[in-house]
Amino acid sequence: MGLNFAILKLEQKTNYCLSLQKETLAVLLNGSITYTWNNHIRKVQRDNPFHESPSLMHFDGFTECRIINDGDIACEIIIISTHNSRHFDAKFFLPEDLASQEIVGETLLDGKTKRMKRVFFDRSNRPETNLFCGELVNFPGCWACFPPHLHTEPEIYYYRFLPEMGYGFSEQGDEVFKVKHNELVGIPDGKTHSQVTAPGYAGYIFWAQRLQDNGKNIDYQLVDEHAWVEEPGAVFFPNR
Repeated sequence: MGLNFAILKLEQKTNYCLSLQKETLAVLLNGSITYTWNNHIRKVQRDNPFHESPSLMHFDGFTECRIINDGDIACEIIIISTHNSRHFDAKFFLPEDLASQEIVGETLLDGKTKRMKRVFFDRSNRPETNLFCGELVNFPGCWACFPPHLHTEPEIYYYRFLPEMGYGFSEQGDEVFKVKHNELVGIPDGKTHSQVTAPGYAGYIFWAQRLQDNGKNIDYQLVDEHAWVEEPGAVFFPNR
């Protein structure tokens, strides 16, 4: 995949120094922490990733960043990294700094693809990056990334559900995998994929892709067989 993924769990009043010699992105899932790097200090708090947008820390392989849990409970932070020999300035992102965050799919297919989509950044505003990451929150019983699509870049999905006994299904080509809370799925490059969340449960997905070494952003392709469902004026059952 070309990606390194981990969940950093910090007990209260403890800290951890990130110095991976790789391009690194840290995304707080829950808790209260402080980032310190190059004489900068930023505090951030998040109760959960379902109802609150993320703040994140992005830096190159030549930067050390210390994460301090200064809250009253243990916290969890997603750490994603990849090889990148370029130097670039570290950046702390507030929710309003994200490339986009919006509810999409609400008017498509009777709302069956309704989801919250949060794109962190891409090469248009972080041109040195090799990462393309974001979050999805599936509404109960809804699909994400439908129609199925594919891209050259490999991808990972990390899942959480609300409540935690929830589950969903990850479609990869003609294979389907049941996914549960705290599970990780890898999607090979060029593999068509989509996913759905069971009714009654919200599904959180952190997704990450390792961009190609061509300076370009990702290029998606829909599966032709099902692309018609997004066409204006498409007619569905019971009217079809």
